[in-house]
Amino acid sequence: MNATIDFPLEQDSICEAPADYAISRLHVVAKEHPNPLKSEDCVAFSRQVCTVEGIIEAIFAVTISTVRKSNDLDKILKAWEMLNGLCHRALVALSSLKDQFSGCGTPETHDRILDLKSEVLAKIERIEEERECLQTLSLR
Repeated sequence: MNATIDFPLEQDSICEAPADYAISRLHVVAKEHPNPLKSEDCVAFSRQVCTVEGIIEAIFAVTISTVRKSNDLDKILKAWEMLNGLCHRALVALSSLKDQFSGCGTPETHDRILDLKSEVLAKIERIEEERECLQTLSLR
């Protein structure tokens, strides 16, 4: 049996809130475990980095699944813009910590989220082009 997870495109905060919480926890965990040379500090921080990456990747997958079922370009664009914002906020947090926690998976997750953000921006660009094309056709 294949289970699918969908969220209404207009209720993107359902996904955004847990991601923002996980992102904000990066700095909290870094303060609570400031020495990446200590195994337990690196493990704790690495766990939080993995949580952020996992949440963003899950939201990306759910967004792909959900937008395939919609014809509303405005709602689709809003969903991708929400994910772009999440990627941006995660990258800001990871950028400020990746040198300090370079051996704890931070640079790799930073690069992965940067790749996802590039994919999201390409999707946003395509949607904007499609909207512009549809508007041009409707003026004829």
